[in-house]
Formats: sequence, C-alpha cells, structure tokens
Amino acid sequence: MAARTFGDYDHRQEQAAQLDYVLALADRYGIKVLLVLINHGQFSTNVDAQWADNPYNAANGGFLNEPHEFFTHPQAIDLFQRRLRYIVARWGHHPSILAWELWNEVNLTTGYAGEPVARWHETMSEFLRSIDPYGHLITTSFSNAQLEPSVWRLPHIDFTMTHFYNVSDMAATLLSLDGMKRAAYGMPTFSAEFGVSLDKARFDREGVFLHNGLWAGLFSPGAATPMSWWWNNYLEPNGLFHHFGSLTRFLDHTVSPVFLAEPVQVRARDGGQGNVLISTTLGWGGLPDETDFILHPDGTATVPLEVAAYIMGSVYNTHLRRAPLRFHLEGEAPARFGVLVEDVAGSGAVLQIRIDGQNVLTQSLSRGSFAPGTLIAVDVPEGARLIEVDNTGLDWLRISGYVLEGLASQSRAFGVQGAGDVVVWVQDRNHTYAGVVSGYEPTPIEDARLRFDDITAGWYDVLWWDTWKGVPIREERIYLEPGTWLDVPPFLRDVAARLRLVSPPPERS
Repeated sequence: MAARTFGDYDHRQEQAAQLDYVLALADRYGIKVLLVLINHGQFSTNVDAQWADNPYNAANGGFLNEPHEFFTHPQAIDLFQRRLRYIVARWGHHPSILAWELWNEVNLTTGYAGEPVARWHETMSEFLRSIDPYGHLITTSFSNAQLEPSVWRLPHIDFTMTHFYNVSDMAATLLSLDGMKRAAYGMPTFSAEFGVSLDKARFDREGVFLHNGLWAGLFSPGAATPMSWWWNNYLEPNGLFHHFGSLTRFLDHTVSPVFLAEPVQVRARDGGQGNVLISTTLGWGGLPDETDFILHPDGTATVPLEVAAYIMGSVYNTHLRRAPLRFHLEGEAPARFGVLVEDVAGSGAVLQIRIDGQNVLTQSLSRGSFAPGTLIAVDVPEGARLIEVDNTGLDWLRISGYVLEGLASQSRAFGVQGAGDVVVWVQDRNHTYAGVVSGYEPTPIEDARLRFDDITAGWYDVLWWDTWKGVPIREERIYLEPGTWLDVPPFLRDVAARLRLVSPPPERS
C-alpha cells in the first residue's frame, strides 16, 4: 500500500468484501460483533510489529517519522476520520455490530503516552458519535488493567474492557477485575480477552480455563462472559465450543437477564479440604495500592483488587518496588503456603518467605532453572499469624499466584439473584488452570451444602445443571430462608443451579 493511496480504498475491496460476508453471517445467526478499527501492531516496532510495512511510515513514503506521531499529526487525524466515515457508511447498518472498538491494546504502540492518546480518543469518539446514525456503543482497549482512567472517563466512551492472561484462577481473577472496573467508572464492563498464552494452552486440552471463565462471567459485575482470543488455534482444534452451548442452554432456563442481577450471599461447605488460590492481575509496571491480604476464619479471603505479578528486586527497576506482600491469618493457619513462579529476570532474583517475622525460605532463582508455574512452598506452623513474601535479589520475579493449602472446604460458590431467580455456581476450588498444570485430579464432592444469608424466604423450584455435559441433573422443590442449608447433589469439578421462587409461595407444610 503506497502512501499515495491514503483515503483510496479501491485496492482493499477484497478484504472489505470479506467483512461484508462476516457481518451478514452474524446478522443471520444473531451474533454480536465487537468491531476493532485499528490494532496496536500497525504502530508498533516491537509487539506484533507492523510499523515497517505501514504506509504512514516515512520510510515507505508516508509522513510520520515515529509511530506515536499518529495520535497528534493533523493529517493523520484527518485521514482516520475519513476512514471512520467510510466504515460507518459501509457497515454501520448491520444489526450485528454491538460496538466500535477504536483501538485494540493501544498502550502497546511504540512511544505510547497517556495524555495524547486520551486526547485522540476524545476527538475520535466525539466525531464517531456525530456521524453514526445508528448510535453504536464506542469503546477501546488496553493490555494493562490499570490503564487508562483519562480515556475511560471520556463522555463518548460507553463501557470499559479488560484483557488478562496467564492467571492461576480464572474465576477469582475475573470477579476481581470486573468489580474493580465497575466500581471505578460506574459503567458497564467486561473482559474482552482472557486466557493463557498459546504455548501454555497445550496443558489444558479440556478447556478448564475457558470453562471456569465463562461460568464465572455469569456471576461477575461484568456485562458479558469473557471472550477468548484463541478461537482458531485452540478452541476449534480441541473441540471446546461445547462449553458455550452448555452455558447457553442453562440460561434458557432462567427468566431474567442474569448479567443484570445482583450478587447473593452464598457459602459452600463440605468435608474436604481446598486450597485458596490468589491470582495476580497486574502486568509489568502495575503498582497496586495495597499489598495486604486477610485470610478469614471461614476460609474466605479479603484480597486487594489489584495484585502485582512482578516483585522487584533491590537493584534494578526499584522505582517499581513495593513493600513485601503480607498475608494476615485471622483463623486457622494453612498447612502449607506456596508461590507459583512463572519467570525471572536475566539478572536473577531471590525469593524470600517469612512467617511471623522469621525467615523460613531463601531461594535463588535464575532463568531456565525452573519450569513456568513451578510451586515453591513451605510448611506453616500451627498458630501462625503473618506470612510475608519478598524478593531480595537483583531484579524482578514474576508470579502467577499464591496458594494456601488446606485452608478452606473443597467447594466454593458464586451466586446472583434477580426477578425471582437465584442462580448459583458451585465449584471444586482446586480445579483451576493452576491445578491442571500441577496435575490435580478432581474427585467427586458428595457432601457439599449451600447457605444463603440474604435469600427471600419461600418455596423454590431448584434445577441442578451439569455444566460439562450441558444437561439437567435433577429438579426438586425446596423451602429456603436466610441461614438454611441446601444440599448439593454429588458433582465432579462444578455444578450449577437455578432456584426459582414460587409465586405466591405455598404455605409451609
């Protein structure tokens, strides 16, 4: 594409026709499309780099010397607005288009700076709103969950999105990130990319991370289930689309839009032991406000909304160093405490774990000396009250999560309620992506019970659902009130339920 062809789309009509076809299919089958208008690679020299082939590049006869000039150069702004006019005119009429995504992971462009990028988004979102007669939603995306407040608060940005990868516990991370975004900006949000990197996906052929993320999406503050990037090279080759089918069939049995429901307080108990897994959520440069975790007597945890994946050492990148992570134990101590180590800087790192002020582990780590996802664990004595994690080496250490073994029951539950329905997902808390990688083999849980603390008293028609086969297990009518327990049928890995309040509730016999 030569520079002289700016604004002339004749040479791209074959590709445009392909998008015509895709959107027509989406219209026919009722599939909503989040249409990305520009991706970071086109203006990046190091991440999915395409700058060398970009016609805007002065080396190719264009008028930009550096990628970041795209956000401020008057001619570039004018040309992109012309492009927006063409896109709206050609494809805006398709009912399948849910929203325009101005950028995909804009922070990965070379020379990224928040202020000019925010101004660019303000200009383009206002212009796009003015020319789109169909009033589509407008959004954008970043690869870092902390970015970019100045963009998300713009008047013509309609919802926020989060991308996250390589976390140990998809369900817990999703609820945390969606909750953080919803609380911070007061607008709809959802995770538009999630999963593990493709090289790690080979450890999870059954799609545990996909399954857990989709089902957790029903119970997060997000407006939709999270979306996987790896549809063509992971979902399709491994036959994993059935996970979407099971979830869809279950939703057919609910009367209200589950995504608009409110959380319900539900707790799971059983005779087994489970691990509390705390996943990291912030990538490189992420600076959490809090580094203290509280483990409560009932096995639940109060975790900061943002957990850094990188623990910086004492010599390099010290501007990103934070206080040691502190795990406060209010109840019974876990049997063991572990750190899931993913990577280390070339200069090496030293993992240090202290219990009640006493050093119990100091381990030097070098690149290539361990496999990604290695669990480094220590025994925890009875009565322990404080666990601290630090890196006393030269450079960074990347962590995917922290594991507290034997602290809680084997099952955990998530729930929402709305318009007469209560929907619950009960999961073996050990059956996570980290569990799969470490060789965890799930066994049936036969004695799980649920307690609802804020449910409306009355008789409920309860439908239990096999989330993996996508079929009902059984139906029953049960009387429930706050504080009562509901027996869960035996299950392997996880199970879901829809509780429908009978209206009016019959007299209790």
